[in-house]
Amino acid sequence: MHKAAKSQTNALLFSLVLALIVEHRIFTDPMAINDDVRNQIYWMARFINPDYFANDYIASYMTQPSMISPVFSWIYHLGSLIVDPKLISQYLPFPIITLTTFFLFKLSETHAGPRYAYWICFTFNLYIWAMNYIAGGLPRSSFYLLFFAFLWLMTIKSRIWLPVCLALQALCYPTVCFMSMIILSTETLARRYNPKATLTALASAALVIYFRYFYHRNHSFGELINFSETIKLPECFIDGRRCVIMLPYSVTQLNTQPEIFLSLITKLAPYVLAGVIILSLCYLLINKLLLSKVKYQAQPSYLWTSTYVSLGLFILAHIILFYLYLPHRYISYTLPLISIFFIGTWFYQAEELYKNKPIIIKLLTVTALLLMATQVDDDLIRVKKQERQVLQYLSSTPIDSLIVAPTRFASNIPAFAYRSVLVSSETDIPFHKGYYEEIKRRLAAQERIYSSSDINEIKQITKQYGIDYIVLDKQQAYKAVSQLPEVFKTKNFTVLSNND
Repeated sequence: MHKAAKSQTNALLFSLVLALIVEHRIFTDPMAINDDVRNQIYWMARFINPDYFANDYIASYMTQPSMISPVFSWIYHLGSLIVDPKLISQYLPFPIITLTTFFLFKLSETHAGPRYAYWICFTFNLYIWAMNYIAGGLPRSSFYLLFFAFLWLMTIKSRIWLPVCLALQALCYPTVCFMSMIILSTETLARRYNPKATLTALASAALVIYFRYFYHRNHSFGELINFSETIKLPECFIDGRRCVIMLPYSVTQLNTQPEIFLSLITKLAPYVLAGVIILSLCYLLINKLLLSKVKYQAQPSYLWTSTYVSLGLFILAHIILFYLYLPHRYISYTLPLISIFFIGTWFYQAEELYKNKPIIIKLLTVTALLLMATQVDDDLIRVKKQERQVLQYLSSTPIDSLIVAPTRFASNIPAFAYRSVLVSSETDIPFHKGYYEEIKRRLAAQERIYSSSDINEIKQITKQYGIDYIVLDKQQAYKAVSQLPEVFKTKNFTVLSNND
């Protein structure tokens, strides 16, 4: 087998095998799905039965073209003719990571050959499964796939497929599309790409974005919230969840500039330390290379261009918050690529230096795998036995039932019982003002149901929203709501009925 083909095959096999090992739980547990999948695309069960979530306010919001990728919706719609949408979300990471590795290999190969490309892919796959950015079944899982494909097509100057790639980016995940459009414009201004081809590619992306987001714009959920409003909302940080902006919640509450500066230094310290370690290793390697006959391998220019563009969009997205999607998405995907490429290059140069001592490379590879194993994250939820029993019971209730449950547990109900909930842990992120005002009212109503001492007030709230069942966690103390009739119970949960 040709060396290039062998390196590519090894990279793809390593990627797939590693994915199978990390995600092995999906083969034995039907409820092992990605955390965000269960909250953001549960409504795709409508493809199985149109009566599911027929009058669900949250599902109506999530099904807007601006909230869900038409491409992923089509994949789920087509796949649901054969299997349950949840099963699709479990298996989707495998083709995604394999294709991502393929395009990364092709991209890296154009810079320094197949062995360099192999080690870049090796490092990338270790990173992906340590941090898990291949969130199964979600549009953002396509970021690296579409980004590497774009960079490769731009590098080989493909006039036909580059516009197609940008259009797909706009349909799948606009964050990567905005980045790619600016990178392409930058390369064109630097006279590294054809201006006419650039205009064609940019026009294709702009048309898709216009028809997806503006032509069929839905005002029923209100206008997009802005940055100044976001940092004043404590609800953005409910249950200690990561805030929608990059600044930690504690920082936004500080009054003086020195306090903010010290807080940011504390937050950034681990990243600075990691950077120092990586740069030190690079220095030692470069120093050894200077004493040898092996030429130092510089990093590709597109790596630095991507970094500058992502940092610029990160700042801009704070100014026009949500019109450019979540700000931290721009840097959380691209900045790690610097470490990935440097470490991958380090492996490649080490292989060149120790050609006559392959045992050293094998030891380095095993060490890297062991380090990755300590951080591996399958990002799959775990549903306890008693929770499964409750979910099984709820799935037997009328198909149009509306259920109130503790917010964390409520996230599992639409995904596994196919029943609507009043509110859940992932529905309180503010994007559109009208939608979020309604979610805040629902959160307040749920709080009153669980804490009120007046059974009449509870019945008034349940009548207002049409609530049929209420789930109690026996580890918590409740008041008047426990007077409602019990219809199902386990050791830790009780289901109450509000139906007379």
